[in-house]
Amino acid sequence: MENMGFRGPSEPGRHTPVCAGLTSKHPWHALPDRPVHGVFRRRVNRFVAEVEMEGQCQLVHVPNSGRMTQLARNGNPVILLEAKNPARKTRYDWIMARTPGDDGWALTHSGVASQLIERALHAGRLREFAGDFIVRREAPIDEHRFDFRLDHSTGSQCWIEVKSVTFVRSMPWGGEAQFPDAPTTRGLRHVRGLRALRTRGARAAILFAVGRPDASHVSTNAAVDPGFARALWAASEQGVEIYGYHIECDPGRGYRIGASIPVHLTK
Repeated sequence: MENMGFRGPSEPGRHTPVCAGLTSKHPWHALPDRPVHGVFRRRVNRFVAEVEMEGQCQLVHVPNSGRMTQLARNGNPVILLEAKNPARKTRYDWIMARTPGDDGWALTHSGVASQLIERALHAGRLREFAGDFIVRREAPIDEHRFDFRLDHSTGSQCWIEVKSVTFVRSMPWGGEAQFPDAPTTRGLRHVRGLRALRTRGARAAILFAVGRPDASHVSTNAAVDPGFARALWAASEQGVEIYGYHIECDPGRGYRIGASIPVHLTK
């Protein structure tokens, strides 16, 4: 995954000792380059889209495996970043899109959320993960590989998986961010793996990174993937922790972790 301008420890397996605190404010992280404005035209395939820029259509990389049907709309304003790899077939990455209600920017780059969470863990800005620990990225165990493992000085471990959320359904009580927006066998394996780790005594957690400003809470999308919804419910009953965070994005300021967001599970 290409680093979106973040600095610091990001290599798989790199260990850095930190002492997590209870800092409530998260800083903005500027974009690594000048944002490029465009207009979305069509999704060519899972990882390629057609975007119009200054009257010319170009193929761009879609760094998100979700369907993102609410954001991938013909005529929707989008934000791109120029890729640093000259050998790539696509020159730009699609990183943001206007929300359906035109009330803000939505994050479309799934890798950004994990990078923000990693920086927050190292800086001790996630109150749910306080303590003296070492952060390991893309940690493998059994047949799984999770986004992070925290090795505490006490000898205990915490395994964390981050899931980016881009779909929001309008409900009477507010916008409900829902994951997934397409069936996810990979996500199901992650949930089952975290549940298994919890039964072995390890701490395990899923973090929903909601990249939509119009969401008031986050839930599972049982209509799209009932198996994932049931598995996450069962995992929570087993003690797997589930948290939600807003991920704020703006072409002029960049990205940052916003306020925590309530999680409402469904079977």
